[in-house]
Amino acid sequence: TTTYTVTVADMAAGSVVNAVTGTADNPTNDPTTVTPAQETTTTVTPVSSVNVAKVITSKPENGETYVLGEKIAYRVTVTNTGNVELTNIVLNDTLVPLEPIERLAPGASQDIDYTYTVTEKDVATGTVVNTVTGTGTTPDDSNTPTATDTSEVSTKVSTEVIDDNPTPLATHDGHSCWVHWLMLLGILLTL
Repeated sequence: TTTYTVTVADMAAGSVVNAVTGTADNPTNDPTTVTPAQETTTTVTPVSSVNVAKVITSKPENGETYVLGEKIAYRVTVTNTGNVELTNIVLNDTLVPLEPIERLAPGASQDIDYTYTVTEKDVATGTVVNTVTGTGTTPDDSNTPTATDTSEVSTKVSTEVIDDNPTPLATHDGHSCWVHWLMLLGILLTL
């Protein structure tokens, strides 16, 4: 028994042809019958398949939830799980535009790392949901179906808004100046 690994060229040809011949020495010089070569043809079915996996690779700075303006780091891993080469693998991400992957051989993977900044809209909903879909074609895409897979991750976002530029308690315009003086007078009366 022997084994043979199907190659990309075999996939392109659509079959594997294998021929076997045998030779032997005849020590008694008796007449020998020679059997012609035995040939088998095995049809190879091209299968296009892709796996898209997405994970969050960062942790919130406060250890619990991401806040407005904080970056969430993502990693998308695209793997060719079929037996044909995939080309022009387009990645559609719901949050960030991503460049396509030019080609992936069968069994090959590629990682894409990127970040997304939490927006006011995310804070209003309390969650960031990120979905990515990868779609690849084969060099001979007329005979093999397109390969597609989707992955989604979500994370909680703090709904508290931190004001980095608070309004001062009193300024020197007419109305707030009186507030300032009344506060000062209240302090003096308690002394």
